[in-house]
Amino acid sequence: MYTLEFDGACEPINPGGIPAYGWALKRNNRIVKQDGYRVPESLFCFQRTNNVAEFYAVIMGLGALNPIEKTDELVIMGDSKLVINCVSGKWKTKAAHLIPLRDRAQFLINELVDYGWTISLQWIPREMNAYADSLSKQYC
Repeated sequence: MYTLEFDGACEPINPGGIPAYGWALKRNNRIVKQDGYRVPESLFCFQRTNNVAEFYAVIMGLGALNPIEKTDELVIMGDSKLVINCVSGKWKTKAAHLIPLRDRAQFLINELVDYGWTISLQWIPREMNAYADSLSKQYC
């Protein structure tokens, strides 16, 4: 089983700061891939917010998986209720600038499902997301 832990930050102020992301892909609790960086300036048209960074973290983490590599189970875990609930479809995405980001995350998830992966999304408290949080804050 894989887990994808993600987080986003926008520092020194939200909104308007520098949005950055971090994610860690684990297999059986061992990190197999990780990354973090600033959200590309080309996406600043969406807005410079923590929510943009959170969605971008999920997108980048999912993009690091090779769906053909092997079929497995993936649990996507983050402390953003907005991202977890919008990507899973439990909540509507009301902010127009977040819809393309949600759509991209859903596309990547559906691609994995098409290859036989089992995907679930799980909200976790902030204190359980410290590693992904630290990756995101390195780049603000």
